Amino acid sequence: MDVLVPASNIADRPLVGLGTRQISDLDYMNPEESEKMRKDYLNAKRRLIIIGKDKGVLKPSNGANPNEDQKQLEEALRTLAQDRKNEIWMVTSQGVGAAEYAYSHINPNLNFAGRYRNQIQLSKYNTKSVKLPHVGSLLEIENIAKQRITTFDLPGKKIQSFPLEIELSFQYFIPDSMGDFAKFMATEIKDKLETVIKENQKFKDYVVTIAQVKNCSPGDGLKINEEGFTEDDFIKFMRHGFKVQINHIYYNDQRILVEAIFNKDQGRKFDFALSLGGDPVDELTHQMIKSMMSKQNYAILVKNKESEGDLLGTYASHRLEDHKEVINLLGDLAAVRSSNLCLEHLYQFFCKMKKKKTYNLWDK
Repeated sequence: MDVLVPASNIADRPLVGLGTRQISDLDYMNPEESEKMRKDYLNAKRRLIIIGKDKGVLKPSNGANPNEDQKQLEEALRTLAQDRKNEIWMVTSQGVGAAEYAYSHINPNLNFAGRYRNQIQLSKYNTKSVKLPHVGSLLEIENIAKQRITTFDLPGKKIQSFPLEIELSFQYFIPDSMGDFAKFMATEIKDKLETVIKENQKFKDYVVTIAQVKNCSPGDGLKINEEGFTEDDFIKFMRHGFKVQINHIYYNDQRILVEAIFNKDQGRKFDFALSLGGDPVDELTHQMIKSMMSKQNYAILVKNKESEGDLLGTYASHRLEDHKEVINLLGDLAAVRSSNLCLEHLYQFFCKMKKKKTYNLWDK
């Protein structure tokens, strides 16, 4: 069943105390931290595990796992996914099909998300449903604003509007061919859009930006939708101008997905969260994990100290050196579950034996 997620409220909630730390200040996870994480995992009733880009995290950055490592990884993921307390998401920066192809055979309880044309793409095979903000709010903002923007009615002053090829963004383009009046028109549109957003609480997660554009082309994400307006017209009249864009605050990154995961089951909160990632885009997941949970959160950066150059700061709380350590970590957590089941079965066995013994004694 699809669950409708209420509008995000993180836009007006400051990320208190998160700020990035220097990556050089984050040391590798030590045995005491690992043991605490295992205990938190064991005691949790509902757990979330988010695994980012798999290169460098689940396998080497430049190739595939050796057979033994791959077997260990798949066994760990299979065992973790079988535990009903766990919700596991694998998030790739590619189309979601790449993650499905690589990992869906392991266990049907794994959930997948990817990116397509700068928006989050969810797998149709996911066992957990989330609803991302819908384009409807965006169109409603535009319709209200159009009634207030007087420059639309000026004779001979044609403003082109373009839905971007992503659900959560829309933009207006005011060409330089309109002369000095172009900047005034762009500013009015921006002001009116911002007023509509401020007046209505349900639009609070949308923002408006204005930028001067040079050498713009249809390939930059604009889709021409005006009748009789050809690509040649675009190139002739609209290579330079002003772009006013309205979009959801997180329309092009995975923070919107993480918040939707946290919010989808109202009243059933996660009491353990683990994010694994080494790519700059995974920092957004680390940021949200720490924002949504005050404790029992483990945002783990997977990066050795020799490859720090592409990441200056991090939101991570812990650090592992490479994918081999991640595979071992996942195996350790899977073993925690197995050990817990063994203890549970042993307890049930003694309970049955006690009842049997009591019955026999009573029968005598």
